[in-house]
Amino acid sequence: MDLRRGFEDARRAEDEWSLVYEGLEPRDEGTRETLLTCGNGYMAARGAAPEARADGVHYPGTYVAGVYNRLVSYVEGGPREDESIVNLPNWLPLTFRADEEDWFEPGSYRIVDHRAALDLRRGLYLRDLTVVDPRGRRTRVRQERLVSMDRPHLAYLRTVLTPEDWSGALCVRSLLDGRVENGNVAEFAALAKRHLGPPATGHDEHSVWLVAETTTSGIRVAEAMRTAVHAGSVPERRPVGGPGWAGEELTVAVEPGSPVTVDKTVAVYTSRDRAISEPLDAARRELADAPGFPAARDAHALVWEQLWRRFRLSFDGTDRVADRRAVNVHLCHVLQTLSHHSADWTWACPPAGCTGRRTGGGSSGTSCSSFRYRICACPS
Repeated sequence: MDLRRGFEDARRAEDEWSLVYEGLEPRDEGTRETLLTCGNGYMAARGAAPEARADGVHYPGTYVAGVYNRLVSYVEGGPREDESIVNLPNWLPLTFRADEEDWFEPGSYRIVDHRAALDLRRGLYLRDLTVVDPRGRRTRVRQERLVSMDRPHLAYLRTVLTPEDWSGALCVRSLLDGRVENGNVAEFAALAKRHLGPPATGHDEHSVWLVAETTTSGIRVAEAMRTAVHAGSVPERRPVGGPGWAGEELTVAVEPGSPVTVDKTVAVYTSRDRAISEPLDAARRELADAPGFPAARDAHALVWEQLWRRFRLSFDGTDRVADRRAVNVHLCHVLQTLSHHSADWTWACPPAGCTGRRTGGGSSGTSCSSFRYRICACPS
């Protein structure tokens, strides 16, 4: 599926600032994840579900401007060298379960309804779904995600879990996952994919971190994470981990109709960043100073408001909401790829921006709509 079809697949809402997808279409998920990417010019995260892993349908991807790596592959009897923007450790993983049942992941629960959207005006990924576990218990899940346009090294995921008809122990698992590779392009399946060496992990009382290094270019990447659960009682917290991944599980008692809010905050630095001594130290310092989700969302939205004042476009010759929304989608992705946070950097912008090398039937940078109208700048 190409991006034009993916864009046209979005719900025809009478809102030029929302790109909305209702329901789930596995064959189209890669394209939807591309179009629902959040970014700030420094880094970007594809619009993959937090409970998903790369499985041929979903492809979580995190990219930082300028982090490239070369690998040699042996295809058709000879060596071939390719340079790629690197899929970095996945900071999104977050899932839950009731009592000691199965974790919520693709295929494990029945999804009653599902809605995912990109709020173009504020640069927010929004998701709303209701799931039913194998024992028939219903849980409402609402999520907001942002890659901060205010503080470019920070990313946030807020998840509100509301048990609809059950009580007991709710366990939330939040991870950093370094078991990633560049694998979202079918035509490149024969090429080498592992651009990161084995990650190192660690944790303290309040945070978890992971450090990896690209195999050829030697760029060190550090991610530091904290997860906070806001509920009626203090959660029980324990660290978890294994080769290449680390995280924690937080358990809290819940009642029907009582929401539990989970805030995940992640700081990302690389050895290419300026004025730092070491990326892990910088990431942990940034995390310690990071504001909570409501303040971060307000500051992020304010920067987006200022950007749209400068870059919003209007039309001559049409009042169609669909056309205005299509232009806003294009501009949103441009601003997420080439922002003031990377304006003085010397780095190559890939054709797909920071959404992956390619998705579905065409490049992630391919136009998702075409227009027959003359576009004029609107400075207001």
